[in-house]
Amino acid sequence: LGSVDFTTRRVAEIATVASEALPADVLRGKQLFYNSADVRMSAQGYLSCASCHFDGAEDGRVWDFGNLGEGLRNTISLLGRRGMGHGGLNWSGSSSELQDIDDNIRDLFGGTGFLTQPQRAALGEAEKDEKAGLSVELDALAAYVTSLSAHRPSPFRNPDGSLTADGVAGRASFRRLGCDFCHSGRDATDSATSRLHDVGTLSAESGQGSFEALLGLDTPTLNGVWETPPYLHDGAATTLRDVLTTRNADGLHGYVSALSEPELGQLISYVQQLDGSLAAED
Repeated sequence: LGSVDFTTRRVAEIATVASEALPADVLRGKQLFYNSADVRMSAQGYLSCASCHFDGAEDGRVWDFGNLGEGLRNTISLLGRRGMGHGGLNWSGSSSELQDIDDNIRDLFGGTGFLTQPQRAALGEAEKDEKAGLSVELDALAAYVTSLSAHRPSPFRNPDGSLTADGVAGRASFRRLGCDFCHSGRDATDSATSRLHDVGTLSAESGQGSFEALLGLDTPTLNGVWETPPYLHDGAATTLRDVLTTRNADGLHGYVSALSEPELGQLISYVQQLDGSLAAED
């Protein structure tokens, strides 16, 4: 038998994209977002931002961030958030800029991070100083995450994209119960302008907020929730119905006990149809 040559040889280079649609910094950020081979991103070559946020969405898992001064945290989808478009990051609102991801890269992924040791030393122990502008790579990651400006269309709507009859009826209940007090505007959240809220879902497993007392949680957007179970900061609600019933015993998360069973179904139908294509109050 003759020997076999397993040497890899470049045969040709074929351009797969004739005209790149993404700006250079967004494209670079996307490449970094998915690159687990870069030791700055991951020590062992199998973790990257996309491990939990594939395509910018979420993995449907709950992670224990106790070592980071937080607690049990349900992965948040990045879609439609426009980076800092919803205000502070994380369920506790503890991060004030996208470049803070460098902390998670080092603490969770084991990567060396994209900031040099002198840069980190200059930030001080609290690491509250702004990281924007210190690293081309971190700024590119921020540019990519900021580019994730849209949610996927809800399949629960009518084929033409309008609300169903149940959705319209549910919107009336949504307003009547005052759900739009916190889940307001086109983003269906008051995150960018309001403080944290305690809606009765905190528990011992909720931990802290960046090593500080956790007095409330950031209001999550309702846009796109049709595809992001489980729900709540700790993933304790398997369905949207659970959010409003079994995990809402004291009525702090909406007085749904005032609704009939059909009305409750209509409210859930409305929430399932929120995808950012119309404001919650329209």
